[in-house]
Amino acid sequence: MNCPNCKDENPNDAYFCHACGYKLRKKPNGWRTTAIIFLILLVILGCLVLNYNAEISYLESDCRYYQDRINSLNNVVNQKSATIYELETQAANYQSAQATIDRLRRQIQEKDAEISRLNNSYGDYYYYQNQVSSLNRQIENLRSQLPQTYYTKYAQQYMYNKCAGNYEKSSCYFPSKGSAVTIYTTSDGYGLTYYGWIPMNCLEKR
Repeated sequence: MNCPNCKDENPNDAYFCHACGYKLRKKPNGWRTTAIIFLILLVILGCLVLNYNAEISYLESDCRYYQDRINSLNNVVNQKSATIYELETQAANYQSAQATIDRLRRQIQEKDAEISRLNNSYGDYYYYQNQVSSLNRQIENLRSQLPQTYYTKYAQQYMYNKCAGNYEKSSCYFPSKGSAVTIYTTSDGYGLTYYGWIPMNCLEKR
């Protein structure tokens, strides 16, 4: 390395000229280098912390979303379970009413057969006539227990579900006044239809 002041030759690693003492180069500042490296590391650490916080926030948002989804699905499952229970209860009531109807029809057929037998028999006319009248009354009584057709007095007549002896309003209803309703049996002032129970005081005969 040649000195720019006296043009004398110096070693390449010299900081000052050995002839005139001219300063050839600056000594490296260790503190400045350390500070720059520390600042770079601090920036990198800050970026990592920000990225970590963003990732945590994203994961927390995902957790809240899936928890809300789970709660929503649980509510749907509970509603469907309640609907299934109501339908099963109504089906059981309908099956019981249908069994009663079948029994009454068999009894009517038996009484009709007995009337035919008596009409075709010989004997005391008045005795048989009394027997026929008695059987006719029994048949009328049995027929009164068969399903009867009524009509709604009001529009939007709601149905009820029977649970543990209580009647709870359901979402099913007859929209129009005068809608025909088939009653299979009655209990506690309510009539059993195919869709559930309905208050008898909201119905009328025609």
